[in-house]
Amino acid sequence: MSLCIASANFDYSSLVRDNIQDSKFRAKLNRALNEVTIEYGGIKYQLERAEHIRKEGQKKDVPGILHRLWPTLAQPKTLLISEIEPGNRYELVCTTEAGLVRYRLGDVIDCTRFASRADDLVSLPSEPVDIPRIPLVSIAYRVGSLLDIFAEKTSEQHVMNALKQTIQEWREQGISVDICDFTTYPKLDTLPPQYVIFLELIDEQGCKIDDQLLRVLQKMADSEVDRQLCKANERYGYNRNVKKLSLLTCILVRSGTFSTFLRKELLTGRVNLIQIKPYRLLKNEHNIQFFYDNKIDISSC
Repeated sequence: MSLCIASANFDYSSLVRDNIQDSKFRAKLNRALNEVTIEYGGIKYQLERAEHIRKEGQKKDVPGILHRLWPTLAQPKTLLISEIEPGNRYELVCTTEAGLVRYRLGDVIDCTRFASRADDLVSLPSEPVDIPRIPLVSIAYRVGSLLDIFAEKTSEQHVMNALKQTIQEWREQGISVDICDFTTYPKLDTLPPQYVIFLELIDEQGCKIDDQLLRVLQKMADSEVDRQLCKANERYGYNRNVKKLSLLTCILVRSGTFSTFLRKELLTGRVNLIQIKPYRLLKNEHNIQFFYDNKIDISSC
């Protein structure tokens, strides 16, 4: 078992070798094991966990082997909201009186900073009392698959990483841009099917980008984002190589598109704008058409 964990490969298990002859199913088990090890820390986790299992397995006369092998080492340290620190990323879990214990909500957040008297986001006492540690957070992404046409299980983080790498390459070429927001949907009415990504860009100071520059970037966006996504998600890259998926389409939208979408399409009188999570997957034609209607005009390019 320790070799299985250390190598993320169930082929080292005699139990698996003797009882599972289906090579495709064993490959699927290995991929799942690899995903788990990556989720809990990658190589460092694999080596620590394998060593823990090896040591516990050598204890011949100590009862409770299953209890001792329970993956306490694999559990990330759980912090209270008052204990998180700016500049770090966390996954939210919830414990309730109704019975939920460290229930994974699926939201990953960034702690940006602590509240101060200069903020107007949080009401603070007017009297000069000590301000408690009130962390301000932003939603980074949701755990799990975002796009999944042929079991490639492309996550929000895969797409975000691909976009960030594309932006980094543009910056290295002297193009000062950044991501404002993005959303996606799987376009299934084409053969082969493809991903569509709607992307709003800003400059590094958070200002609107010149239309001419946007037209230039639009010409490069599809191929560059697709190349980076192939690197970010090997399963997506495989499906692209075997022609199951077409080259993705990355559509740049006009400045202010996402803020308009949030106000007009999502915001209700019951919630504040800052409470709405990023809308990463479009599921109805009305919302999809909204973004198509706001794509930049490249006809004059």
